[in-house]
Amino acid sequence: MGVVGSTFYALYKMLDVKRKSLTVLTDFHVWTGALAFLSTLYAIGLERCFRVEPSVQWALLSSILYTANSLSWFPLLRIFKGNQEQKMAFNLAYSFVVSFQGIQMIAVCLILYPMHFWLSSTDVFDSLPCSLADKCRS
Repeated sequence: MGVVGSTFYALYKMLDVKRKSLTVLTDFHVWTGALAFLSTLYAIGLERCFRVEPSVQWALLSSILYTANSLSWFPLLRIFKGNQEQKMAFNLAYSFVVSFQGIQMIAVCLILYPMHFWLSSTDVFDSLPCSLADKCRS
């Protein structure tokens, strides 16, 4: 409950922030952030209330929304009027979100394509010629 509560507190504090740039990119950033947040609340509701896990389609949509939101922030950083520490904090936070989406995509691929997991976990090198197998293992 701490994550949801702190997220609502951060959203409450962000209501006072005035947008200085009324461009398509800022609209895109705001809408992808709002939709990503709603997709997360949807998943929390499914898991906590109904004890059901979200679908793979939700995982893909959520990952796309969070990645788009994070990547749309970097061009906006140059017009952000915060101090250097705030800019660095935003930069680190959004970089973490983007890198985490890679982990989520790996998990989604394991669900969608389980054969890749089994192929990578079996000893494929046994079928290779001995000299090539030795080179690959080292």
